[in-house]
Amino acid sequence: MPLTPTESAIARPERLRPAASFLSVAAFLGVLVTGYLVSEILLFRSGFYGRFLEPDLSATGYLERILFSEIHRPPSGRKEVLVVGNSRIAEGFSEKLANQHVAADGYWFSNFGVSGTGDRVVALKSWQNLPRQTGFLS
Repeated sequence: MPLTPTESAIARPERLRPAASFLSVAAFLGVLVTGYLVSEILLFRSGFYGRFLEPDLSATGYLERILFSEIHRPPSGRKEVLVVGNSRIAEGFSEKLANQHVAADGYWFSNFGVSGTGDRVVALKSWQNLPRQTGFLS
């Protein structure tokens, strides 16, 4: 049989790939998960990422600014209520009026509504960060 210009006269042996063992797959997954966790901690949990967010230009920056101010707000000494929501809460709920209305009941309201987000995003972000950083669960 004649050879075409792209074929070689020397036959190459077919390479056999070794079967993946459980140990090699577990090692690969371990390195992958460890790399992800290290990058997550270094970028997002250290505050590095938050320094580059623009609160006026992105919903993420605005959410981080509100979260930072809520975490660093001094305790009111009353039963605190955090009202979480999207733009309907951010623009439609007045914490000042609510605090004036129930001043005798001993409640203190804080508005944690963030425009441009869904309820799930705000609730997930607040439940990930607020209890841990404010000592709510400790």
